[in-house]
Amino acid sequence: MAFTGKLISGALVTSHFRGGLSRATNFHLEINGSRGDLLLTSPVGAWVDSS
Repeated sequence: MAFTGKLISGALVTSHFRGGLSRATNFHLEINGSRGDLLLTSPVGAWVDSS
């Protein structure tokens, strides 16, 4: 699943989500901004719904 959009602030957003297993990092979230970058990684990539 992928989407591209524009926030109210005017910032552009591009995102994609894929299922399955990866030989690399299973969770990789990267946010690039004008003031710096944020990178979050984890060996576990599944989201669990506890409801």
